[in-house]
Amino acid sequence: MQRFILRQNIELFRTRLSEPQNEHDTHYLKIMLSQALRDLAILEAASGFCAEVDPLHAEVQQRIFRDSFENSSKPHLLLDPRRGLHIVDINAAYEKATLTSAAKVVGSCLFDVFPDNPSDEDRVHEIWRKLHPPSYLGIVSIGVVP
Repeated sequence: MQRFILRQNIELFRTRLSEPQNEHDTHYLKIMLSQALRDLAILEAASGFCAEVDPLHAEVQQRIFRDSFENSSKPHLLLDPRRGLHIVDINAAYEKATLTSAAKVVGSCLFDVFPDNPSDEDRVHEIWRKLHPPSYLGIVSIGVVP
């Protein structure tokens, strides 16, 4: 029900923003839209996903991935796409680039480690939009989230 209400509010806020408004109302509508998008993204992230792994090749795939992940000179963060979007691991290059350690972030929810930036109103929604389709379909997605 909450998801339905948030989607209805988002649609209403977008409709109202497309209509002529005074500056104060426009600002207020943008804030409400941003909050509704954020709340929906967090709600969607908390609802989890269903993804199947081919058990016949899982061990080999895991070893290949682990070697590539650990030895990469590029910073990588690995997320569990299920309920909560928890950080599974980070590689040494990521630790160096972000001045953090795996011990501090592994197991934490992505949105707890990287909280909202109030000056970037749609950040959580944008991250969720980029992460949701690959995880929902159970496919591997390699990409950069701005």
